[in-house]
Amino acid sequence: MTITNNERITNAITEIEFSTVNLYQSFFEKHHVSFELMTILYALLFYKNITQKQICIKTRLPKQTVHNIINKLKAADFVYLIPNEEDRREKFVILTPKGEQYGLEIIRPASEINNMVAERMGIDFLSNLLKDLELYYHSIRMAQEIVSVSEEWSLMIENVLSNKQTKK
Repeated sequence: MTITNNERITNAITEIEFSTVNLYQSFFEKHHVSFELMTILYALLFYKNITQKQICIKTRLPKQTVHNIINKLKAADFVYLIPNEEDRREKFVILTPKGEQYGLEIIRPASEINNMVAERMGIDFLSNLLKDLELYYHSIRMAQEIVSVSEEWSLMIENVLSNKQTKK
């Protein structure tokens, strides 16, 4: 099978994405902070009014993982929950002042790393990189609307997954 230049480049981009996530994950694990906790704290600090469901969507973390971590943060008085007036089944997760201080302290090392990298690479380079990544992201979104997995492949994937689950 011959790999095209486009495939080679997109595979390299995917590898860099995975490697970057792995770098952060291993960094935080060395400091005894789970990647999932760090990711949720980032979401809570960045998006001030966010529900557990929205955290799951933004972070791609499983619902149960988000629920468990939010409960631990609540028990430690780092967050409180406010019912969503539009949908009473959902609650906004809000950092308490103590929780915000904790979150900032936990992500401080990552912020320092990001700032060091930004200084080294320069604002012009990073601004161009951001524009290029945004274009890449939006191009993927557009392509996803056009391309879909065939029904035949979907059924095969479902069968393979269900067979693996029954073997456990």
